Amino acid sequence: MASPKKKVTKSIAKVAGPVGQVISVIPDTAEVINQTIESAAPIVEKELDHRREEKKNFADVPNVVELNLNAALEHIENAGFIAQEVLAKPNQKYMDKRVGEVVEMMPKPTKPARIGSLVKIYYVDESVINKSGDVDLPDVVGLDIEKAKELIESLGFQFISRLAKPSPRYASSIIGTIVDAQPRRSVIRKTAKAGSSILVSYIDDQVLAISNELSHERKEKANQRAQAVSEGFSKARVMLQKKPKDE
Repeated sequence: MASPKKKVTKSIAKVAGPVGQVISVIPDTAEVINQTIESAAPIVEKELDHRREEKKNFADVPNVVELNLNAALEHIENAGFIAQEVLAKPNQKYMDKRVGEVVEMMPKPTKPARIGSLVKIYYVDESVINKSGDVDLPDVVGLDIEKAKELIESLGFQFISRLAKPSPRYASSIIGTIVDAQPRRSVIRKTAKAGSSILVSYIDDQVLAISNELSHERKEKANQRAQAVSEGFSKARVMLQKKPKDE
């Protein structure tokens, strides 16, 4: 037996014609929407529960920078992470540090990380502190000027730049790249005092254009000299071939 609600709806449809037919569909549509919401609710709730559970698997990494290595390891492990000690590379900023002091960590402190994940703890020993006065010179020739600046400053050096003077040897170089550095890393010199300056020379479009012209002129002169030498040999060969006939 049809419900009173459906009977009323059908009566409206008969009386109102096409408009009534549309109105009669509305209650059914609303019922479908309600059913859809009710069926989706458990899925949404399950996803929210999953996210809440997943959030429990993360925790802030404790800040152990400036702590003694042993104390830092204990803090990290107590927080539920796996600690790995790594000897830091010499750097000017480590010159006044204490032996065994933590100077850096990865991931960065106070950032959320998955519990049980690896946390690297960088520390200094006596050797690193002593060598922090002398730092390996980076090889920046050929690098983009911005990358060179970042690398030089990350090692504790002061970055100074200037425009290179045009030269044939810079022909076909890439604009914005380093073509020279002072001091420059070599077989003879590999380190410099931490905090000292590194002066780099770089190429721009004007320097490159002039360098290409100078290179072209050099090649032209070299070709002219080669041609003159070749012509000289040719003349000498002709003279040597004619001499026996004259005798």
